[in-house]
Amino acid sequence: MSATQDTTPRRTRNRVRHPRFTIGEHVRFAEGSVKGTGVVDAAKADFSIVWLWTDGGNGRRMFLQGLGTIIESTADPDGEQGSA
Repeated sequence: MSATQDTTPRRTRNRVRHPRFTIGEHVRFAEGSVKGTGVVDAAKADFSIVWLWTDGGNGRRMFLQGLGTIIESTADPDGEQGSA
C-alpha cells in the first residue's frame, strides 16, 4: 500500500439543517407542554436558536431547535398566510 492512499475513514462533523424562517414570519411552536404561535424576531445564522415574540402577551422567548422544540410556519404550502 502506498503512502498516498489513506484507508482510514475521516470523521466528518454531523450538521443538522434546521428549518429556515424569515424575520417577521408568523409561526407555531411546541416545546414540551407549551404550545402557541408567534412572530420570528431573530435567529442565529444556522437557525439552531430562534427568538419569537409570542402571541397573547407572553413576551419574547428563545427556542433551541432540535431539543424537543418544534417550530413551523403557519403559511399554507402555497406560501399564503393561513386564515383564522
